[in-house]
Amino acid sequence: MDTSRIEQLPPLHVTLGWYLYFCMRDDSITSVAVDLTFGTDPADSQLSWLTIIRIDLLTPDAGLAVGTEAVVLDELQERLEEVANSLGNGILDRVLRRAPPRFRYVGRETGGGSRQLYFYGTAAMPEIVYERVFADARFDPYNVASAEREESEHITYRNDLHPGAALNALVLGDAQIEMRREQGDRLDVKREVEHALWFRSALDRQAFLEFLHKEDPAGLFKINDSSGSGSTGERFGVTITTLQSVDRIWSDIFTIGLSNHAARFGGTYDGWSALVIPDDTNARTAPPG
Repeated sequence: MDTSRIEQLPPLHVTLGWYLYFCMRDDSITSVAVDLTFGTDPADSQLSWLTIIRIDLLTPDAGLAVGTEAVVLDELQERLEEVANSLGNGILDRVLRRAPPRFRYVGRETGGGSRQLYFYGTAAMPEIVYERVFADARFDPYNVASAEREESEHITYRNDLHPGAALNALVLGDAQIEMRREQGDRLDVKREVEHALWFRSALDRQAFLEFLHKEDPAGLFKINDSSGSGSTGERFGVTITTLQSVDRIWSDIFTIGLSNHAARFGGTYDGWSALVIPDDTNARTAPPG
């Protein structure tokens, strides 16, 4: 897959606390864009209804949205939010002095040939929103389905959209990838990559290793146990070696997968390191990210 053509965040969202990362879901490469600021405003607690809108892609590339279609889908999302928040109240609501409905777009998930848009609101998104938005000829070709449910704790946002414990490692990985790009690293070339993880106790580490062996019966990962001392005392480490490229997609996939698995056992993902492979094929090491 040509990673230079993969979808990106619209410029506006880049400046507003949004983050884009990649992971594996249902055996498909999936991109997730999430508003990291959702939940920081007390008013967000009033948005207790979740609306999920599924859109089948017309021209997916490896299941993802690329090129013109990615732009059109971003415009569709913006139009949905705009129309939903411009409805105002009906006559009865105005008589009873009820506040108009409010909706907030909090993220999207794209993979397997479809995109899902996530909106939290003070109510389920009304049917009139879809009627008005899809009257636009740009959006008419798309097959769309929606589902709504009450969700006051925002569980879907926290479990399915926000990267959770992996966020810091993902951001550090982004910085390392950018550094490698500046060095001329051929990011798409596979190489051995060492992922460092630390656990609070030998028992936690052993539980993680037993879990990993079950998840990887073919033995695709190389595992090296290690221990060391940190500022908070003894730490129990594991180094997992994978054969992978170090572009944005595969860096994210391994980082978030290992981070989340380690977190289940009280562990912390501590970054990855690998040889730099420049165009002249002379390899040198790069620091962990």
